[in-house]
Amino acid sequence: MRKIFSFSIFILIACEIFSHSIVIDKEVFVERRSRLMEQTRDGIVVMMSAKVYERNNDVSHDFRQESHFYYLTGFEESSSAFILDPNASNKFMLFVQPKNPLLEVWTGKLTGVENAVTEFGADKSFPINSFDSVLNDYLSRGIKIYFIKDDKELAAKIKDKSPTSDVKKMIGDMRLIKSAYEIEQLQKAIDITCMALIECMKQAAPGMYEYELQATLEYNFKRNGCQQNGFPSIVGSGPNSCILHYETNNRQTQNGDMVVMDVGAEWKYYSADVTRTFPLNGKFSPEQREIYQIVFDAQEEVVKFLKPGKMFYQVDSVARSIVRERLIQLGLLKENEDVRKFFMHGTSHWLGLDVHDECDYTVGGKRGDRVLLPGTVLTNEPGIYIAEGTPGVNPKYYNIGVRIEDDIVITETGCEVMSTLAPRKIEDIEAVMRK
Repeated sequence: MRKIFSFSIFILIACEIFSHSIVIDKEVFVERRSRLMEQTRDGIVVMMSAKVYERNNDVSHDFRQESHFYYLTGFEESSSAFILDPNASNKFMLFVQPKNPLLEVWTGKLTGVENAVTEFGADKSFPINSFDSVLNDYLSRGIKIYFIKDDKELAAKIKDKSPTSDVKKMIGDMRLIKSAYEIEQLQKAIDITCMALIECMKQAAPGMYEYELQATLEYNFKRNGCQQNGFPSIVGSGPNSCILHYETNNRQTQNGDMVVMDVGAEWKYYSADVTRTFPLNGKFSPEQREIYQIVFDAQEEVVKFLKPGKMFYQVDSVARSIVRERLIQLGLLKENEDVRKFFMHGTSHWLGLDVHDECDYTVGGKRGDRVLLPGTVLTNEPGIYIAEGTPGVNPKYYNIGVRIEDDIVITETGCEVMSTLAPRKIEDIEAVMRK
C-alpha cells in the first residue's frame, strides 16, 4: 500500500511520469488490428477519423481522435481514414492529409503519405482524397463492409452497395479486457489525477471560487504531461455538491462547504476517473462525517465483493444495500422509501479510452450483462446527495453531497484499487489539508 501523502513518494512518481516521453508503440496497434482481422476475414473493416467541429467563426473545438480509430491505428490527425483488408498483401491502408507547406505554417507539421508507412506501420498509404475511389472499388465488387454504423458520413458512402456489419461490438469486446500496456497507461493517468487532487486539498480554503480549485487541478494535469482531461472537471461546493454532473464551477465557496471533485486526466488517450469529497475548511462536521462514512463503507464492501466471475449489475446492489441500511439507521430514509432518493446514479461503469468506456454500450445497452474478467477496469463510486429542502430531512444535513470514486482493475484472484494515492479516509484527508 502506498503512503498517501509522502512527499518523497510524490516526487518519485512525478519523476517516473516525466521520464516517459509519449512514444507510440507500433506493435500494440499491429496486434489489435491482427485480432480484429481474424474476425473479419469475410470482408474489410473501414473507418473514418473524428471530425473537426467549429466552435465559433474560424475557431475550432480542440480535436481528439475517435477512440476506436485511435485504438486500431495510434493515428491522431483529422481528415483521415483506414481500410483493413485481411485478404490483401496491403492489409492496413491508411488515408491521410498530404504534406502541405503552406498549411503547416499555420497548423503545424502533418505526417504526410510517406511517413504514414514509416511512423504508423501502414502497409500502404494514400492521400485522403483517394479514399472514396478505393472504397468504391470494394463496393463495386460487393465485398462485405464492417464499419461503425453510427458514422452517418460513412454510412452514406456505402448505402446499399454491399453487405454490411456493425464492427462496434467486436471492437468493444476487444477493449473490455485491458492489456498490460493499457493498464500501464491508465495507471499513469490515475496517478497524475490523484496527485492533482492532493494539491487541491492542500490549496482549498473557504472563499475560493470553484474554478480556482479547477485551475489548480488542471495545471497539475498539464505539468505532469496530460494535455487534456478525460472529461470536463466537476467541482461542486455546498449546494452544488448535490448536482451529479455539475460543470459550471463558478460559485464562491463558503466556510462549512463540502466540495465534490469528480475529475480525470487523460494520458495517451486513457482516462482516469477519480472523485474525492472534502470539507473546504479542512475539518468534517459531525453531519458531514456521518454521511461520508456511509459512502466510504459502501465502497469498502464493493472492493471486497469484486472478483472474476461476478456480474457487473451485482456491483450496484452491494453498494446500494449498505447505503440504504445505514440511512434508515440514521433516520434519513424510511423503510418504504427508495434509496434512490439520495443515491441516484449507478455505482460503476467501465473505464478505458473513454471515461464511460465503449463496452458500456455494446450489448444492446445492457452493460450489466457483462461478467467481470481479469483485465477489466471499472469504477467504484457510491454517493449520497442531500439537497436543501429534501422532504423529511433535518436541515442540519442540507447541502451535503458525498461521492467517493476509485478506479479498479479485476485481477486473477480479486481486484486492485488503482487510485490509492489520493486519500479517502477522513483522518487522512484532514491530515493532508492541514499541510
